[in-house]
Amino acid sequence: MALRNGSNATSLVLQRVGAARPGGPVRRRGGVLQLAVHPVLRLRTMVLMYVWYCCSLVYYGLTLGASATSGSRFVNVAMYGLVELPAYPLCIYFINKSW
Repeated sequence: MALRNGSNATSLVLQRVGAARPGGPVRRRGGVLQLAVHPVLRLRTMVLMYVWYCCSLVYYGLTLGASATSGSRFVNVAMYGLVELPAYPLCIYFINKSW
């Protein structure tokens, strides 16, 4: 790609992402354990797990009940899609809201 753009390909140096720089500050690495140790992260993780579980059950129930609805299949699918349109801005609003 560099040769095609007119650059010298031999001058490229790859660096490992997140590699420690000599003389730089040592950063603590976060991990999954931080979700259980930090109180705010623990609460948010538990709330998100509950919300994810409830949303999955609702979607599963709607999917199973889709065949039992009366009317045109195409209109029903369009209606299910229209129901999700207000959900996206609401999700963005609630995610960005400081609790």
